[in-house]
Amino acid sequence: MAAALLLLLQLVSLASASHHYGGTMSFSYKGRNPDGSFRVDFRNRVTYDGCQYSHSWSCYNNNNCGYVTNQQRGTIDRSTNAPQSNRQWCETETVQQRKVPTDKPFQMR
Repeated sequence: MAAALLLLLQLVSLASASHHYGGTMSFSYKGRNPDGSFRVDFRNRVTYDGCQYSHSWSCYNNNNCGYVTNQQRGTIDRSTNAPQSNRQWCETETVQQRKVPTDKPFQMR
């Protein structure tokens, strides 16, 4: 049951560079697998001054984060007519589907 799934995410700022404008990470429970593990989607939206940048998330301090089964990245929106001196921007989203072994807490950084 979705209520039984407890995932703790510790969101840590990964970038302090001036080309990073901000970002969010969210997750959604997508059901159970036949082996009892959980299907979870992680959505990572970020805005930088270019579309080539993204956040990189990894399991921190344990191995309860499971593993990636599918990942897709796309551009949500971008500046189209701002001159380079006026700070171009690009918002991208990476959707990462993970197979998580248990409902025990874990951290990603």
